[in-house]
Amino acid sequence: MLNILLPLLREDRELFNAADKNIDGKLDEKEFLAFTHPEEHPDMLPIILHQTLEEKDTNKDGVIDFQEYIGDKDCDEELTD
Repeated sequence: MLNILLPLLREDRELFNAADKNIDGKLDEKEFLAFTHPEEHPDMLPIILHQTLEEKDTNKDGVIDFQEYIGDKDCDEELTD
């Protein structure tokens, strides 16, 4: 269970720190919105992109292929063409 929670906590900490613009360890209303809805805040997009690519890159080669993108390793071979 801990091995599942730790990566999620790391991601949340990364988002929290990015949203905490005044670096006071607390989130005001504006910062909280950026933390809870990062996709709606342009300055949060690089973090979302990094986290998403890291999650999808199952073989950890730094890029994602189509199979990694769709996330289904057992799909029809037609999809790999």
